[in-house]
Amino acid sequence: MFSAKVIGADSLIDIALLKIEAQQLPVLQLRQSDDLQIGDWVLAIGHPLGMGATLTHGIVSALGRRARIIDDAYGVESFIQTDAVINPGNSGGPLLNLYGEVVGINTAISTRTGFFMGYGLAIPVELARSAMEDIRVHGRVLRGYLGISMSEMTPEILRVQDLDMDRPRGLLLSILPDSPAEYHGLEDGDILLSVNGQDVDLPNQVQSMIYRMKPGNSVILTILRDRETMDLQVVLGKRELETKRLASIGTNRLDALGLSVQGLCPASAAELGFDLALASQLGFDPGQAPVLIVGIESGSEAERRRLRLGDVITDVDETRIVSEHVLIQALAELMPNERAIFWLWRPDYGVDLRVITIRD
Repeated sequence: MFSAKVIGADSLIDIALLKIEAQQLPVLQLRQSDDLQIGDWVLAIGHPLGMGATLTHGIVSALGRRARIIDDAYGVESFIQTDAVINPGNSGGPLLNLYGEVVGINTAISTRTGFFMGYGLAIPVELARSAMEDIRVHGRVLRGYLGISMSEMTPEILRVQDLDMDRPRGLLLSILPDSPAEYHGLEDGDILLSVNGQDVDLPNQVQSMIYRMKPGNSVILTILRDRETMDLQVVLGKRELETKRLASIGTNRLDALGLSVQGLCPASAAELGFDLALASQLGFDPGQAPVLIVGIESGSEAERRRLRLGDVITDVDETRIVSEHVLIQALAELMPNERAIFWLWRPDYGVDLRVITIRD
């Protein structure tokens, strides 16, 4: 038995990354779950019903199954369904192919009794891998945000909109305000036909595809509008909840450093001698300005690292600091206890550097 530390979690797919202090442990290889087909044989391992380690077998009964079991309005449900016996206690165990490679993480059962009634559900390993890699590298899951809600097409929608389709296909869209979708020209009533060339008919197909992408990634959406097909390129953003969370993290880290800052206003810039020529020399575009340190707490990390009132912060690592918001975001995106290089400009010295450890 080992004790484990939770490194991070993602409630949208009900996955957590754990760390144990041990070496030379046996490992399983992760396999592309996208390679699975209905009818493939699979094996489920777990500790169900307090009976100890158990191995069961079955076939893949369905792919991309929704079950409405993740308690989050933005939950991503695209489960592998299998008739391998899964009971309480199997959750978190691997679903394997016949080569012993992990294709899914056992998650839940479709049941009316609380016990196995023929169908178990597993999270595709590709979704779990995406969350795991983000948590390992960034300490959290970075997930693209499109800003749409989707409804499956029905014969009734085809009739009402008088659409010339041989069958209902695609997804009817509603566009959320102030979202990347709205910014890039999507409209309520558009019918989404494909994402990056892959046809889509179910909301969880789109959710799974967007989940694997990062903020800043581009996606090509093929839509039907007024009976005409068109392609739109959309750059994914961050969910408002994620944006607020990062702002809170960055603000707390700025406070932990013992710093108070504000944007460098023209009056302060003139007083310090930070003119347009100097700004251009330091790589700032017209209209951009760094931030000014206006407060340092006694005994703080900032004081120990010899930052001073009147220092101008121009960069943190490779991020150009053009506002207080950008500084807070840059701090939020650093790993806890990571060392960051603060680039400073001082009237009596010029460019100076300070290496500061970021703490929560």
